[in-house]
Amino acid sequence: SFVHVFEDVKSAIDKTKKHCNHIHIANCILKEDHPLYGDKHPLFSDKDAYYSIDDLKDITSGFISPEKDITVSIEIINRSEDEWEMFERILEEESWFFSINIVS
Repeated sequence: SFVHVFEDVKSAIDKTKKHCNHIHIANCILKEDHPLYGDKHPLFSDKDAYYSIDDLKDITSGFISPEKDITVSIEIINRSEDEWEMFERILEEESWFFSINIVS
């Protein structure tokens, strides 16, 4: 049987951020009967996703600071039949990400 091992994201960020200059953040679904089970990069708004949009904001804030030049990307796989509709939804849900203002 599969054993889920969970890590404390804040602790992982604190331990690794001084060594990283490019961070990729993706989501997952841990319900084994779900069609997007595993590392399938679902929307952060998916009701079954492990991380929520608020979690994503919190995780991202752990990396972004005026003291360090870092690239942070959000990875979402668009599986919609209407790719442009989904793209618009992603842009709307993650609009906060594109407006982050770092003041040094």
